[in-house]
Amino acid sequence: MKSIGRLQSVKTTTVESIRQLQSANALLRRQLKRFRFWGDDHEMVPEDEDRDLKLQVFVRNETSEPIQPSSRPQHSSAKDYIFYLRRQVAKDRGLEVSESVGSENEGFTIELPKLLNRLEDELRCDHRNFLQDFVSEPQNGTVWLLDLLKSCHSRQINQDKHGSVQNKERKHLLKRALTDEYNCLLCLKMTLRSHKSIISIAQHHSGLSVLASCIMSTFTKSRVVALEILTKVCEVFPDGYKKTLEAMSSVKLIFGESVRFKFLVSMLMGSGKSAQGFEVRVVHLP
Repeated sequence: MKSIGRLQSVKTTTVESIRQLQSANALLRRQLKRFRFWGDDHEMVPEDEDRDLKLQVFVRNETSEPIQPSSRPQHSSAKDYIFYLRRQVAKDRGLEVSESVGSENEGFTIELPKLLNRLEDELRCDHRNFLQDFVSEPQNGTVWLLDLLKSCHSRQINQDKHGSVQNKERKHLLKRALTDEYNCLLCLKMTLRSHKSIISIAQHHSGLSVLASCIMSTFTKSRVVALEILTKVCEVFPDGYKKTLEAMSSVKLIFGESVRFKFLVSMLMGSGKSAQGFEVRVVHLP
């Protein structure tokens, strides 16, 4: 008797489930009647939808070209970045750049921090061989980055000369110069994957001296990146060690050090928080 009762219970449950499925199927049929196919790709659009939406779908299906996906879209070409770098260097030097030569988007302006961040991103991703295009002739992007780094360093020196004027504008300009210097160093670091870039740095008339001067920066991260670049030059370029020592000799004269590496050694021997962070980063240099 218990078995028969269980079978009847299962039968009742099954019948109820079938009825529920039938009801759901009927509801689905009624909902589908509210739709019809639209366009060549059989996209369903509600019958009571706005006519403008239908027109957009029609135009999209009939006239739009298929969009080919790209693994890494570029912000700008290497030529565009060179144009913006040249314009910034000329601005820092008080010169003018002809707008008729250079970027295809000549009327477009972009702030330097955003430009350098995008450039670093492009160099890191190296989409469509962007790195080689940037550092090779006729672009010579490494040279322009070194010239821009020198301009950033000059801006810091100019602000330090007006040290008695402690106002918000001066602090903002000094912070901006330090930020631009760091971003420029990061871009130079990204170019080190190309042997052409390392040669350009070593053969630049003031490139190594500017990089050595960045070791004296008040921004710890800039010091570390500058040391990383100088280390790479020493390891790869044939006379890298000799040229780096000459650059450090120039820094000694500029900053009035009694011996070379005096500031660097004092930072490593220091006990402050910035010195401790600098020690850890220098230990992990390649």
